[in-house]
Amino acid sequence: MKLKDLLRGIENVEVDKNLLKTDVKDIKIDSRLVKRCDLFIAIKGGKFDGNLFIEDAFLNGANLVVGEIDCNNPRYIKVENARKFYALVCKNFFNRCCDKMKIIGVTGTNGKTTTTNIIYQILQKSHKKTG
Repeated sequence: MKLKDLLRGIENVEVDKNLLKTDVKDIKIDSRLVKRCDLFIAIKGGKFDGNLFIEDAFLNGANLVVGEIDCNNPRYIKVENARKFYALVCKNFFNRCCDKMKIIGVTGTNGKTTTTNIIYQILQKSHKKTG
């Protein structure tokens, strides 16, 4: 998929127009799993800061890297919020399939497993797809 397709509908991202034709085979947030032609998104987590592994991602073959810090690589894209960018890019990468899903959330202290199993059984008996 081309970068320009991944960026469809995403606002406030400044990208060199020459990069828009770049092919992206997969999206990764773990630099150790990056392969040739992947897009690596550096996300700051609770234990690790993905920004510390930007160079590793390039060395592992990433076509493009996205992060929140400054970087002098021409194949780097700086964004304000990498986590939000990741969600939006994945939505485009998977052809916006989540737009068609209906999602049921169950929260609480007790009974979540029982409740979700009952909901599953009801939906199955009603010939609804579940996941």
